[in-house]
Amino acid sequence: MAPARRLSALALFLLASFLSPGFLAQEAKPREEFDDVRVVGCAAFTEKELLAAGGLKRPSKLQIFRKRFSIKRSAVEEGAKEIQLFYQRNGYFEATATLRGGESGVAEVAVTEGAACSVSEVILGLDPEDAPTGPVSLESVRASLPLKAGERFTVHAYEGAQKAATRAFKDNGFPFADTKAEALADLATHTVTVRLTVTPKGRAVFGPVLVQGVKHTEEVIIRRALVFTEGEPYDQRLVEKSQNALFAMGLFESVAVFPKRKSEPGTATMVVRVREGRHHRVRVGLGYGTYEEVRWQLAWETLRVNDRILTLGTSVKSSAIETNATGYLKRPYFLFYRQLAPTVPI
Repeated sequence: MAPARRLSALALFLLASFLSPGFLAQEAKPREEFDDVRVVGCAAFTEKELLAAGGLKRPSKLQIFRKRFSIKRSAVEEGAKEIQLFYQRNGYFEATATLRGGESGVAEVAVTEGAACSVSEVILGLDPEDAPTGPVSLESVRASLPLKAGERFTVHAYEGAQKAATRAFKDNGFPFADTKAEALADLATHTVTVRLTVTPKGRAVFGPVLVQGVKHTEEVIIRRALVFTEGEPYDQRLVEKSQNALFAMGLFESVAVFPKRKSEPGTATMVVRVREGRHHRVRVGLGYGTYEEVRWQLAWETLRVNDRILTLGTSVKSSAIETNATGYLKRPYFLFYRQLAPTVPI
């Protein structure tokens, strides 16, 4: 009977091991991959918006010949964090988003929204308080802000208000204006008080221009593209128009126009920083049309000749209907010293 007793003892040991909490916990291990993901409990935003905010994708309806869709648990958990952050950036500071379920293969991101916080007041001030504002009216700046009292608080509008306050001064002669933004949330009343403090840092006029990054480009052409003139009141809009005009010439990979921090008082020394692009371009095209049949195009151009900005090019086109060749020679600002631009009101 001894062998039978030993066998019974072994069977009891295996049964106890099978029923042990550790073994059961191992069997109940959560899924690491899901076949689908859903967002539940949302009312302020659609499920589509929240999935996009979390960087989560659902299986396509047209998935007949595609590989089976799956998404990892870690990706869903990270997406839930992004969805919660999305709510908080849109004024739902008490919102939560957590992963739950998933035993059936569908992961659910459960959202608890809570109450949205609204803007109670937008306080716009100066630092120092008696700083001169020139033609800028604080009341008109406040009226133009994208953040209004009574509306739901969003980080997008909050940051936009900060930029708008700064921009109002930069467009009217204050090249180095800066705005400090503060938001105080009261979760008991679900309100947010926003304070914007503008530091104008003094008015200035456009000063001399420093050109950087030029290797094979005539500096005089760059200066002719600028739409501001030395001595006129600083205006950020003119700076941006000049930057766009330089980039539109097609000569540069990057263009930056900005005021130099260390300038003479009352003057904004302007820096034009460029990075030159390729000197030569080749374009090849091939197509087919009902009447033209096979058509093709070959074009070549150079943007500089002996370090002078001179666009020289040729193009050949051919089809069953016609064949033609053209050549061209272009010199920017050949007739005009500077670009003609509409007057911007100050």
